[in-house]
Amino acid sequence: MIEIVAPDGAVMHRSKNLRGVLDHARRSWIEEAVAYPAPEGRGVLQVIYGDGCTCHTEFASYEVLCGWLRARCSWAGSRRIAGSQCF
Repeated sequence: MIEIVAPDGAVMHRSKNLRGVLDHARRSWIEEAVAYPAPEGRGVLQVIYGDGCTCHTEFASYEVLCGWLRARCSWAGSRRIAGSQCF
C-alpha cells in the first residue's frame, strides 16, 4: 500500500499501485523525486510534492525504478537517482 502523507502526518491518499503517486502529481507539482538503491537489488522512491506531501515506496528492482523514473518526462528537472544531479 502506497500512502501520500501531508506535512501534518495525515494520510492524504492511499493506493495499491503507482497510480496514486501519478494522480497526486497531477494535482500538485513535483518538488523532488529521488531513487535510492536498497539491499538485495531493491529500490526506494522518495517523492516530495509542491504542496508539502511526501510519498515513500519500494520497488522490487532498482533498475526498474530508475527506468520508471526516467520515463516520467513531466517530472524533468526534479528527478534524481542516488544523489546525482537533477535531470
